[in-house]
Amino acid sequence: MKATIIVPTFNAAREIKHALESWASQDFPAGEFEILIIDNFSTDGTKELVEELSKKYHNIKYVADKSRPSAARNLGIKLAGGETVIFFDNDSVAQQNYLKTLFKFLADHPEIDIVGGPQINSEEGSFFARAGGATLTSFFGTFTMSSRYKKTKLNLDADEFSLTTANVAIRKKVFDNSNSHRKTSSRDGKSQGEIFHKIAPFNTNIYPGEDPELFARAKNNGFRIAFNPEIAVMHGRRPTLKAFCKMFFVYGRTRVIKEQATPTPFPKSLLFALPSLFLISLFALPLLGYFTKLFLLPFAAYILAAVGFSLEAAIYNRIPLALPVLPFLFFCVHVCYGAGYLVGLTKKKQKFDAHDVYKGDT
Repeated sequence: MKATIIVPTFNAAREIKHALESWASQDFPAGEFEILIIDNFSTDGTKELVEELSKKYHNIKYVADKSRPSAARNLGIKLAGGETVIFFDNDSVAQQNYLKTLFKFLADHPEIDIVGGPQINSEEGSFFARAGGATLTSFFGTFTMSSRYKKTKLNLDADEFSLTTANVAIRKKVFDNSNSHRKTSSRDGKSQGEIFHKIAPFNTNIYPGEDPELFARAKNNGFRIAFNPEIAVMHGRRPTLKAFCKMFFVYGRTRVIKEQATPTPFPKSLLFALPSLFLISLFALPLLGYFTKLFLLPFAAYILAAVGFSLEAAIYNRIPLALPVLPFLFFCVHVCYGAGYLVGLTKKKQKFDAHDVYKGDT
């Protein structure tokens, strides 16, 4: 079997139906892939829906497991019968030729161990969901991570900034002992020695944010990562301002934990502190402005940048009516992420064992 598609879910019956149908109806032999739904004991009819779909699509399998998504993904890896494991969210809708495109790429690039593609904003969501999604595609909103949400160039030397578990495929051998002596080479072809560390699965101490930690750890251990814009899925976004702000707050808070587990090299690591510095400067603005008005200039520049990038995002995402609200949403992104990051810094530092198998989830 070539592939196992893994999706953790909880009370997402409405969204997962479209996702499952898109995967089950792939232009690819049904016997060559399976779909594992790891359900955290949903109460909205998810189990019944999946079991009903499995009668039509026999490669859909339902698994009940009370665990957070990171542990559910680890269980999926353990149960997977495919040579490649594919992770997607319960509201990720795949193009019909997704698997065919993916395996052609993997055949053409045997050196690549992990490959992901963009999660494109769904055009079927509410106005707010589409507006919130527009901020994700902007460099001003999510910096270099914006490439995760739009079709950019093929990158055969990608990293955690390009991929998410909403759309990523990993050769299962990455998690096997057979790769514990995997040789790696530098770009100039000279040997860099051998890698002796087994790649553990997702770190269950981190959620959300377990995916960038895994990608960073894999990269550090010599595995090759790629971003292919042709391997794309459609993805829904948060439908309310409260959910939108909470998402970025949690992203900021868990980024601190991710950095404790697998640090981002300097100076890239400074990137994650910028929203916190922005938030602190907002609180200091009244005091600083009392001494000199020059301190107002950076904030004036911020406002101008927000307006300019809002125009760009509105045009790129074909949602012109969102232009008036996008500057405010960019502000929410930066403030909420910064607040979450500061809260994360106040938490007790977690200790991680480099050889930890992460609570035995696989």
